[in-house]
Amino acid sequence: MHAQSQFKKLFEPARLGRLELRNRIVMPPMIGNLETPDGLVSQKLLDYYEARARGGVAMIIVEST
Repeated sequence: MHAQSQFKKLFEPARLGRLELRNRIVMPPMIGNLETPDGLVSQKLLDYYEARARGGVAMIIVEST
């Protein structure tokens, strides 16, 4: 069975207040250790989040840096 048909509700749009999400997939904050040595956002970190969004995650809760 295909995942989208098995978890149909997961791929339906959802609302969070006035924000509409394209699906119900939410990525929680996780430590990736991709920040710069001084703790700032790096290009690697931006690329990581972009890849998750392109992969289908509707909402990303970012880690602290």
